[in-house]
Order: sequence, then structure tokens, then C-alpha cells
Amino acid sequence: MSLKGRITYFLPFTVVPNVIIVSVLLMLAIAGLMFTNTTLVALPATIAQLWLLFNASPLSGDGQVVAAVPILPALILVAVLSNRVFKAVKDKVSLADLNVLVGLALGFPLTLTLISWAMLLDAASVFPVDAPPLLAALGRTLLVHVLVLVIGMGSRLWRALCRRFGLPQWIVDANFTALKFLCSVSVAGLLLSVIMMAAHTSSLGQLFSNFHGVGAAGLVLLSLLYLPNVMVGSSSVLLGGEYHFGDAWVSLFGSHTVPFPTLPWFVVIPQTVYPFAGALLIIPVVLAVWAVRGRLDRTDQPFAEMIVSGLFTGLYTLIACLLITGRMGVYSQTGPMTWLTAVLAVAWLSGVGLLVSGVQNMMGRRAAAMPLPPEPDYPNDPEDLDYPDDGEEADKETTENPAEETEEEVDDSDDLHEIDEDVDEYADEDPESDPESNPEIQEPESTQEFTQRD
Repeated sequence: MSLKGRITYFLPFTVVPNVIIVSVLLMLAIAGLMFTNTTLVALPATIAQLWLLFNASPLSGDGQVVAAVPILPALILVAVLSNRVFKAVKDKVSLADLNVLVGLALGFPLTLTLISWAMLLDAASVFPVDAPPLLAALGRTLLVHVLVLVIGMGSRLWRALCRRFGLPQWIVDANFTALKFLCSVSVAGLLLSVIMMAAHTSSLGQLFSNFHGVGAAGLVLLSLLYLPNVMVGSSSVLLGGEYHFGDAWVSLFGSHTVPFPTLPWFVVIPQTVYPFAGALLIIPVVLAVWAVRGRLDRTDQPFAEMIVSGLFTGLYTLIACLLITGRMGVYSQTGPMTWLTAVLAVAWLSGVGLLVSGVQNMMGRRAAAMPLPPEPDYPNDPEDLDYPDDGEEADKETTENPAEETEEEVDDSDDLHEIDEDVDEYADEDPESDPESNPEIQEPESTQEFTQRD
């Protein structure tokens, strides 16, 4: 297929979804301006800010930059676009097709970010908005849409790529082990935050007493938008790292507070940390054991896979921290200590995984080295009966009943025929022969078309 044909095929899966998202943002912007009684002249700047928000890019206005934006809108965008990418590559694809897909999936969003930045730069002379740092906006947009591609390509295509380039397929399994560990730590971090919030219900009630009606609803909405940020921040603390908010910081071993913004999630930051809080480090240990235990029984490279799983964990932790870290207006830098959190994530999963692998390996060698117990030597019993040999008795029965022997042979042949049919049926269901279960990667110079085109 030609380059034009590939572009035509992938446009509905890459460009069109982004256009639909921009249309939805347009409707949200119009509704927001009408609700706040703002002139429609601010519509282009509002759409531009919404696009940057949905790409986790910084926002700027009145001389202040907010880089620690809520990432829930970006996660929604990733979920929608990755589903479209998966539908585009679920059939047979070639390396040339993937090159076109990557170009469209990354190039069009980056172009929209550049346009949004220019619109905000133009509107800065009329409205209290500013264009955010360009490199930061482009970098976060690129990061978000790389995640779209990685998730949307799916495990089957990644396994096919590993086969194509001669890489072991357990790399994909190591990736899933890392995701399993990180998701469990994130849930544990969120539960810790909810427990801390429940322990400070009086402060929470005092906070909401200052807001009524629309203000209270807006506060709840803002808290929900920052929910994934809270999960990442509390997870970094649970791993043993630190979370900073300007001059304030908190960890399992201490804290320092300052006057915080009126956001319910800041209620969970304690004035003083309990002495036994360090014991919570047992949680990532238990979760790491749970994440690697089932995988170690199904791999022939446990040590290498645990190291690669740790590297994936550090990479994803680094991406998550970069997306939620940045300036928060007058509070300057906000977010987890990125490098420390990533190193701790690698240490917990790889360290625990290697330890469990070593223990299992040692126990397996010890079990293999143990001698088998001797068979019991029973003394001869003079009262034992002398039974005829099975073969002799079978020959005797055959001689006495030759017709039954013929019938049994026929029955045996029928059984073998049934087994052959089962084997043939299983071979027909072999996943290796199903292109849907194992997508093929063709050579870049291949001009074959996709098996299915709409």
C-alpha cells in the first residue's frame, strides 16, 4: 500500500478523535462562558487552555504558572485515544504502517498544542492569561500521546514486535508485573489518604463551612480532578519518598507544614508524623511479593525478569511524577521528589523480586538434592497366594473367547479415531494459526495491504 493509502486509513483512528475532542472542548468552553457571564471574545483562549489542561500541560495567567495541573482529564484523553489506536492495529500491520501511525498520533496533537500556545500569546494583551512555557507544554503533550500509543498497541502487538526484533517475550510480562505493583501501591496510597481525611473530619467540616452552593460544588469537583495526583503523591510517601508543596513537605518520617490552599486533600497532611508511621514501609514489601509471586512460577528467567520489571517500575514512576510535578503559583515547586521516588520504586520491586527468586531457587535445589526414601523391603510370606501373571491370564481369556477379542480390537480402534479427531480439532484451534491472536509484523518494504479495510 502507498503512503497516501496508509495515511487515509489511519486518519479516522488518530486525527478524527482529536478533532472530536476539540469539538467537545468547544461546547464546554461555550457553556462555561455563558454560565459565568463572560464575553464570547474569550472563547479561543478558553478552548486553548482546555486543550492544554487535557494534555497535562501548564497553565499561566496573571504572571503565575500552574504546572501541577490535575491529570484526570489527561487520563480520560489517554483512555479514549488508546482505544482508537487499538482498533487500528488489531489486524495485521507492517512496520511501515506503524511509522505512519506514530507520525499521525504524535504530530497532530503537537500541532494543536502549538496553535493553542499561539492563541494564548495573542489573547494575553486582552485577557488575564499568558502563554505557558512552550517546551513544557510540548513535552507533556508528547508524553501523554506516547502513553496513548504504548497502551493502544496492546500486548499482542508488542509480543509480535519482540519476535520481529529477536527480543525475549518475557519483557512484556515484566511490564505487566511492574504495572500490577504500581496499581496496587496507588490504591494503597489512596486508601491511606482517605483514612487520614476521615481522621480529620472536623478540619474538613470547617473547610466546607466557608463555601455554599456553587462554591462547595466547585470545591468537590476540583478535589475529584486532583484525585489521580493524590494517588501518585501518597504512593511516593508510602514508598519512602517525600512530597513537597512549596516549603512544606511530608514523609513517613517527618513533616513540615505551611498555610495550604483551601483544598480538602491538604487536610490529610499531618502537623506531626506518628512515630510508628515508618512501619507502613511493610506495605510496599507485601505488595511487591504479591506482584511477583505468581509470575515467578511461570518464567524460566526469574532474575532477569525481576530486574527488567524494576526498570519498568522506575520508568512509569518517573513519568507519573513528571506529570504532576511543577510550580503551583506562589507555592513554587510542588510534587514528589521525582528521582528519589523512582529509585525507591525500582528498589522495592527488583529487590523483593530478586530475594523471592533466590529463596525459591535455593529451596528448589535443596529439594532436588534430597535423596529419595528407600522402598520398603517386605519379608516373604509363606501364606501368599501365587496369582497367575497378567499376561498369561490375558492369553487364556483370548484363547477362550476369540470373538470378544475381535470386538475389543474394534472398540480400541474407535477410541483411537476419537482421539485423532480431538487432536485435529485442537490443532485447528491452535492460536498460532489465528492471525487475530498473534498479529504479524511485516517487513517495511512490504506492499501488502491490511487483511481488513473498512
